[in-house]
Amino acid sequence: MKKIDIIIAILAVLALLTVGQLMAKYPPFIINGQVASVVETGPVMPEQSYEHPAWFKQSFLDLGDDLKESQANNKKGIIVYFGQHNCPFCKRMIEANFSQPEIKKYITDNFDLIAIDINGVEEVTDPQGNTMTEEDFALSQEANFTPALLFYNSNGDVVMKLRGFYQADVFKMALQTAVKRITNKS
Repeated sequence: MKKIDIIIAILAVLALLTVGQLMAKYPPFIINGQVASVVETGPVMPEQSYEHPAWFKQSFLDLGDDLKESQANNKKGIIVYFGQHNCPFCKRMIEANFSQPEIKKYITDNFDLIAIDINGVEEVTDPQGNTMTEEDFALSQEANFTPALLFYNSNGDVVMKLRGFYQADVFKMALQTAVKRITNKS
């Protein structure tokens, strides 16, 4: 792990502690060698479904083709967003993060963002050419905890996973970390 990654991880943990308390029932877990956790920002009750922002990529769910298109548009890669209906943390991510102009611009400048329903039956083709349902793809990527984001570089490699809802400032740091990882590995 590089020093900058350690510093970013420490800053992220400090930011998490300042914006809310770590949920005791969800202890920290490791994702790609990074400590991650879920932040509680107040009571979240299951409620009505949400709509994905219009700027999400309208995809045929062929991630290999999506990667080629993102590369042709000079983007760093793609983000696959895993969500589900009536997921309060998915709704909060849409409202608190994806609705912010600065976050939207950073994502659309660097990635195409594709939504996957973890309970969906639509056919997905992963970057390696394997075809399966959205649900099976989510399970194969261990993305059955929502929301979850997988960041793919232009070679189709997952460079970072992010699980759960994070406040906007921490989410921005995660986006910047993903771009740095892609830039350093491509």
